[in-house]
Amino acid sequence: HYLANGNPRVFMHFYDVLATTDSVQSFINPVLKVIDDLMPSYQSKMLQLSPQQRKIIEVLADSSTAMTVKAIADGVLITQQSASSQLRELKLKHLVGSTASGRESYYDLKDPLFKLCIQLKNNKVGFVNSLLSLLEAWFSASDLK
Repeated sequence: HYLANGNPRVFMHFYDVLATTDSVQSFINPVLKVIDDLMPSYQSKMLQLSPQQRKIIEVLADSSTAMTVKAIADGVLITQQSASSQLRELKLKHLVGSTASGRESYYDLKDPLFKLCIQLKNNKVGFVNSLLSLLEAWFSASDLK
């Protein structure tokens, strides 16, 4: 549910993978195939964005935690006002979400699978291995089966 972000189409992709997978290790290649199948859709979303918005998406995808406007602006090398304006547009497009904490707002990509696709596109495969380690630690072998 977390990776699919509630998307029924993505659920079906993962169901096909999980129904035929007998261990976490054998989960890697099918998950990468699902991501490959979904990649054109995510690339299409990226092409519809302005260059500044694409850079913001990439900075958010590279981060392991949600980021403040200042941190995003520093990462993209733009002013905080420009970053704030672009983030507002990205929120309207349902690509970015925010959480308020005190006087700060923290931004992150709404779709975890979109984040994973960007990381994989940029050859950051460590995230997949981290995900698999989390699954192995979180669930017993019988739960995974």
